Amino acid sequence: MNIADHIRKAMRGDVVSCFNLGCMYHSGLGAPQNYAAAVEWYELAARRGFLSAQVYLARMFHHGDGVPVDIKAAVKWYTKAAKQGDAGAQYELGYMYDDGDVVPRDKEAAEYWYSSAAEQGHAVAQYRLGWLYFFDEPRIYILAHMWFSIAALNRYKLPTWLKGNIEKCMTPAEIKEAKKLAADRVEKWTLEKKL
Repeated sequence: MNIADHIRKAMRGDVVSCFNLGCMYHSGLGAPQNYAAAVEWYELAARRGFLSAQVYLARMFHHGDGVPVDIKAAVKWYTKAAKQGDAGAQYELGYMYDDGDVVPRDKEAAEYWYSSAAEQGHAVAQYRLGWLYFFDEPRIYILAHMWFSIAALNRYKLPTWLKGNIEKCMTPAEIKEAKKLAADRVEKWTLEKKL
């Protein structure tokens, strides 16, 4: 479909065409690259609840991709996408609240969004959730170990020093419990996928 077809459909309310126009203007494929037009089309689709448009729009504002950085807008659109279940948006919110560089640090919000993404199999969120439990007070080594183990099973390359250091902080019984929790969680997800 060419740009004129997408514009016609978008003007009749087709949200997918709105998103596609955003992509075309954003990338410069099929239309001249025009970030302002991309934002307009993404925002039109995003306001209508189109998940991918919310994510793309959030990223543009978050990273200043062709537009000035606007953290408030990025958080708004990441939140809308995260509430629809997008693991990437959930991770981004978790990181923003954990890092505290662009929004005020909020450990509970970071934990909530990391957990939401981690439960969907987002390996980096699993690692960051483990990191949160390992380094933030109160330190919960069993959960840190569990999430690090799950992230590693999900092919996230853990720093070599991490496993030894976390196990130095734990009793053998705690290590055994953490491993069981990780195995149980993975088994639960495997069973859920089969259903």
